[in-house]
Amino acid sequence: MPKSAKEKNETAVQGTNDSSIVSKCAITMQGYFHDDYLRHFVARQTRRAPLINRGYYVRAKAIDGALRHFLKSFQGQANQIVSLGAGFDSAFFRLESARLLSETCFYEIDFAEVACRKAAIIQSNDILCALLKEPVFHHKNPVVQKDGGVIISSSSYQLLGINLNDLSSLHRFLLHSGCDLNKPTLLLSECVLTYMEVQRSDALIEFCANTFSNAAFICYEQIYPSDSFGRVMMNHFKKLGSPLQAIRMYSTPSDHQERYLRLGWTSAKVIDMNEFYLCLHEEERDRIKKLEPFDEFEEWHLKCNHYILVTACKGSCITAFQDDIHRSNSGSFRMYQQKPQLDQLLEAQLPDSITEANFSGFGHSSERISSTTVLVHGGFGDKGGRHQRLSEMVAMNIHTGNSFTVEPEEGSDVIGPRMFHTITALNHNKSSLLIFGGRTSPTKPCHQTLLLTLSEEVSDVTWRYRPKVILGETTCPETRWRHTATAIRHNSIQGILIFGGKNLDTVFSDCFLLCNETLEWQKVVASGSIPEPRHSHSANLWQESAVIACGFGADERPLHSVCLLNCESWVWSRLETIPTLTPRYSHSGHILGDHLLLVGGIHLHGEVISSVTRINLKTACWKEYDILRESFELDNVGLIRNRSSRLQEWRNG
Repeated sequence: MPKSAKEKNETAVQGTNDSSIVSKCAITMQGYFHDDYLRHFVARQTRRAPLINRGYYVRAKAIDGALRHFLKSFQGQANQIVSLGAGFDSAFFRLESARLLSETCFYEIDFAEVACRKAAIIQSNDILCALLKEPVFHHKNPVVQKDGGVIISSSSYQLLGINLNDLSSLHRFLLHSGCDLNKPTLLLSECVLTYMEVQRSDALIEFCANTFSNAAFICYEQIYPSDSFGRVMMNHFKKLGSPLQAIRMYSTPSDHQERYLRLGWTSAKVIDMNEFYLCLHEEERDRIKKLEPFDEFEEWHLKCNHYILVTACKGSCITAFQDDIHRSNSGSFRMYQQKPQLDQLLEAQLPDSITEANFSGFGHSSERISSTTVLVHGGFGDKGGRHQRLSEMVAMNIHTGNSFTVEPEEGSDVIGPRMFHTITALNHNKSSLLIFGGRTSPTKPCHQTLLLTLSEEVSDVTWRYRPKVILGETTCPETRWRHTATAIRHNSIQGILIFGGKNLDTVFSDCFLLCNETLEWQKVVASGSIPEPRHSHSANLWQESAVIACGFGADERPLHSVCLLNCESWVWSRLETIPTLTPRYSHSGHILGDHLLLVGGIHLHGEVISSVTRINLKTACWKEYDILRESFELDNVGLIRNRSSRLQEWRNG
């Protein structure tokens, strides 16, 4: 008999357990998280990409921190942990082996099919069985397999096969298994409620609040379904057959806080995973940085921004969790009442005369080479239906949106793929360009610095380029990416100024100048208030100074500082903005008269995030604008996309 739509959804939700446990196991293999027992629940261990590893690490660290905080708070007192939708999680075995559960009874609840599979694995494994106290297994009972109930029973561990939509059965079997509704109880939901229908998950939250006198409800799940990352996230789970249900109604941290308070909990706190990660001790963050090469910072922070940990309490657990459960050396984290949505790739309403260009990707570099044309190279994007590193050079008409590929001259080499490099014009007619830095992967930097000569324009589709390698000398910059390259054309100085950036081991704060005429490098020995090392910042020329704004620091924190390097005296100064700027990175910058515009980028904090920040470089005052919602007057600004925004005269008012 074919499955109903409801049964198909439940099967897909159960499948998320299998995928999740493999990813959790991968972080133990790579050294992110210590757990000797996860491997017993997977048939074959599989490596995951660094971005996935970091995501599951912060998830595991947050959940484990909450569990340990609860156990420490009620040490010496009988308590309970109830894991809702536990799947193949190994928390009981990990904590039991660490002798942290001497006063704790641990309950795990999931679909009967999942619970029976878990019981079979446990019974067949001597290491796991040794941690249970006189267990009784019921998973081979046909009635239990069909209808659910108690799957494993022992004095310290109970595995129950119950559909969480069936609250009467949940209540009955908890009592049958010896659950004490008055003992301090931690209820855990790790990406579980989000798969339930909204009214069902609301009912479960309210049931727990009404049933347990002294409890903490720890919930880890997704938020922000409507921004660019959120839409991709929503489509991902929809394709898996397990769409996210409650996220539309509860889309922000404040929504979740209000949800738990409305459904019977006395207090509720919310923290997103960006804030949680920054609250870890510096030594721990340094350890994570060294585990494997990593350079997907934008995706990492966008992902962390879309996952939260909710801590709701009542009774004696209010006192236990009144202090922040995740602290750094510098103190406690800040809870959010409201958090704006983030878009890595911001959109704007452009004038009618401008057509959207057919270009999608990130990590590319671009340079405007005429009043109508932008040259774009490299990055990571779609090619023939596959996402990959790109080597094509594309000339794009910013008025029509038309584009064509610029090919190498006959006998010339193809430049090849690069990401996070720079392309900068050396001369006023912009026929010669410098391609500096970049990488193909975090372990494979691009060592060659190229002088690119564009052929004369014959037609709209026949441009050609000729690359020439600039031979390195002892004074040339160390290989790097995510740096800036700024054309300096002021009095006697005609060159390209390289600042900052990173490679696999170092985040830089040095400066180098390439002379346009001699093509020789000079290391800039500057004095004054030298900026902290950074990458993914912006750099622009204003009067005789290079203006360096924001970026990402060596400690993996976004920066808010604006620094000016006088290109005549080579002295650094710092612009003390009023008030302090919102930290950001991977934005773009533009000079408009005496104003610096910061466009787009990644923000981690702040209650109001706008698309454009206008800074008066003379007064240090600034204002933020949301170009999707506000009407404002600014000459010469239009936005194509993050890191490749451009200037175009228009006025929106």
